[in-house]
Amino acid sequence: MPDLPMLAARLTAGEYHWPHRTPHEQIRMVPGGFGLLRAPGAPPQLVDVTGVEPVDELHEGAVRFGQALTEAVQHRVRAADGVVGADLPGGLDSSTAVVLAADAGTVHAVTYMALVLV
Repeated sequence: MPDLPMLAARLTAGEYHWPHRTPHEQIRMVPGGFGLLRAPGAPPQLVDVTGVEPVDELHEGAVRFGQALTEAVQHRVRAADGVVGADLPGGLDSSTAVVLAADAGTVHAVTYMALVLV
């Protein structure tokens, strides 16, 4: 469950740093060597990631990251019966997620553009 007061404060005050709070209730920090597993209907769980095999080369890490990101995004689309919504402001991160999602189902994207007159 999101920590709504924390999210409201971040939206209002911007990128202010609260070292002992996160945007999630019940989660104050994730210690080094652990990852955070969030699953619908289950409490947050710390997962030991020290056994994850490190990579020697940036290229290898990029390939592994790309595969993991693709699997994660497409898993979410399939879990939503193949239809998802997305906020698409046009940056690299959101554009990549929408393209990956579209490969697995239907994406209803909301986008906006700022018009600058010179």
